[in-house]
Amino acid sequence: MKNENDLDLLVENFFDEYYYYFSSFATLRGIHRYDYKLSAYDRNELNNLRNLINDTTISLKSFEERNKNQRTHDLKTFKKILENTLGFIDEGFFGNAQFFVFDAFLGIVSVALTQAKPMSIRSRNFAERLGTLKHINDYIRTYVINITDAERKAVLKEIDYLEYFINQFSTYLLTKSDTDKKENLKVEKTNAIETLTELRKLIKSIKTCTEIKLKGFLDFHNLDNSFVDLKRILEDTLTSTSENLIRKAREIKIANPYKETIKEIISTKEQFDETRVNDIINSVENTLRIPILPEKIEFERRIFIDSSEFPDILSSLMGHAIPSGEFDLKKNVLFIIRNEENYHMLVYKILSNLLLGKPFVNFYRVGIKGKKKYFLNYLLYNGLPVYLRRTIFDEIKSQFGRAFELIYYYEEYVSTLKAYIQNEIYFRNWDILNIENFINEDKILIDKERFMEEFIYDMGRSFLTAQGLNAIVELKKEKRLRPNEFIIKLLQNMHYPFSIIRQLIK
Repeated sequence: MKNENDLDLLVENFFDEYYYYFSSFATLRGIHRYDYKLSAYDRNELNNLRNLINDTTISLKSFEERNKNQRTHDLKTFKKILENTLGFIDEGFFGNAQFFVFDAFLGIVSVALTQAKPMSIRSRNFAERLGTLKHINDYIRTYVINITDAERKAVLKEIDYLEYFINQFSTYLLTKSDTDKKENLKVEKTNAIETLTELRKLIKSIKTCTEIKLKGFLDFHNLDNSFVDLKRILEDTLTSTSENLIRKAREIKIANPYKETIKEIISTKEQFDETRVNDIINSVENTLRIPILPEKIEFERRIFIDSSEFPDILSSLMGHAIPSGEFDLKKNVLFIIRNEENYHMLVYKILSNLLLGKPFVNFYRVGIKGKKKYFLNYLLYNGLPVYLRRTIFDEIKSQFGRAFELIYYYEEYVSTLKAYIQNEIYFRNWDILNIENFINEDKILIDKERFMEEFIYDMGRSFLTAQGLNAIVELKKEKRLRPNEFIIKLLQNMHYPFSIIRQLIK
């Protein structure tokens, strides 16, 4: 028993330190690191993390020698985490300017959008995190040698949104803060805006290349789940989805070309207020509860509706659900929409991101010291919402009609196309020229320039989703369980890799 505890303790101690360095990843897992600092990417700090990994690897090898054939899956998974983290440090995301901007955004935005008690003095914490931005330009100069034009455009837009967010939330805090806190906040805000101005100039000056830097990010999230080349599966999905799209478009307007029909539906906008959005959420929630939800789940919702001019990037974030505090069955989530939105697209985003996304599908594991430790299966985390959408598709489309069905198929096609391209990058080393040629030849996309932007923002998530969905489908084929039982089993074991889940689900 002592040996078992030795391994658990080794894992816990490593993750305590690991989350200190990669605090934005801790935030994504629901562990809010209040000591977040962008300076963790300093060379000396990263060398300390590299030494920690090497020391942990030696201890792990010692455990393995003492305990032959025990906990082999746990050992394999942990060794893969160590290996991928080293790769992440040495060559992974540290060629990608988007990583640093995204990480800075996560660290700053979590102060504003979470309810955890240590962040209750928001003006102070927000100002402290603004102060971390001063490091970002040095890191990009150090780690980012070149960049594609598409990535450059995406990074500049994300900088615009980060600046927009800083201005908006600072203005809000200055109406709430005590007098002595206001001056510090004003100083940090000014410094942050100046840093972002300098950052824009830096991004524009970086040498242009054709290589998309995605592989390191995907390797980092591949724990003991071996990535499978999904080319044939994704090709079949693209073919069937495009056929469904064209058929449904003709059912709606038989004489119109497909693209005209979907453009007309997507461009049709309605006015929304918070009451109407809540009504739609309740309607979707009640519809999907019948086939899959095991019990009534109560969600605390904060819906942000703004009539002011949003940066373009916000249209990609519409419906993005951001959880707060520890993951459990009752979540406080933020839902961002414009006042004027497409009704059926709004239903799709609610279905995708609010009810079946982060608020619902996260469970934690309790460590030997009673601490809550999070070992999230990234493939399951990404693939399960799509699996659930497919499970309840018939119920949803019967309520919201053919226009919703058309938008559903179009969004599924777009997501699958992103996964297909990312699969080609991962297995066949596509560069930006391969990607642009492939997109130009596509017959289904409505807005190819917009697709390219969203592809860069996607940062490999569609590929992780496709991998996870494939693993879930294969697992379902093996297990003769009703849909409800199967989904509940997956939710209960989300922290394990698929190799262990396969053994646990009876």
